This record gives sequence, structure tokens and C-alpha cells, in this order.
Amino acid sequence: SNPQCQFLYKGEPSMRAQKVTNKAVNKEDCQAVLQEMMELFDWVGTTERLNETFVLLEHILDLPANHTWENYRISKDRQDVYFQKENVSSAVLEWVKDMSTMDIEMYTAVTNQYRLDKL
Repeated sequence: SNPQCQFLYKGEPSMRAQKVTNKAVNKEDCQAVLQEMMELFDWVGTTERLNETFVLLEHILDLPANHTWENYRISKDRQDVYFQKENVSSAVLEWVKDMSTMDIEMYTAVTNQYRLDKL
């Protein structure tokens, strides 16, 4: 559970081995990740505010004004379905919420701290 925190704290290999070796994170691990982000990062982007993050990335990376970002599909069978909240069932959303309580706490802190209007 709490895959975002686990990925940030233990890295991608821990995601593959979680069920086998029980490498799940605890609350202290997630708090350590959040503290490090607050100390080290100038900006933390979220999916919800992806458009703001794109503007900052374009500026930081000195991308041309006509640069476009890819919108990845979530369905091989339907080319018109993109990864958006509206395309995920309420049961799946609830399941993700239940398994991600520490991720949600970290997300809330990040969205409060890293806002474009605070730059």
C-alpha cells in the first residue's frame, strides 16, 4: 500500500518485490520522504496541477513555445480513452484511496506547500 511513498522512499525495485519480501513503508518513512521534499525541492508537481508543472518545466528546460506534451492512453482497445478520473470506476477510486492513506497525507502537504501562486 501507499505506492507513491514506497516508490519515493525505496525506489522502483521495491515495487516489484513488495508482495514477496513485504517491503511496504510505514508512516515514519512517508514523513521522511515529505521532509526531504520540503527541504530539497523547489517544486513538486502533481497530476491534478499538471498544467502548472508543464509551464514551469517549459521555462526551466527552455523549450520552444510550440512544444506539445503527450497525453498517454490507458486502453489498448479504445484509442479515445485517456487517463482521467472520469475514466476510472468509483469502486477503483475508493480502493486506491483506502490503500493510499499516507500517500494522500503527503499529497495534501505537497499541494499546500507547492503552489504556483506562491512563487
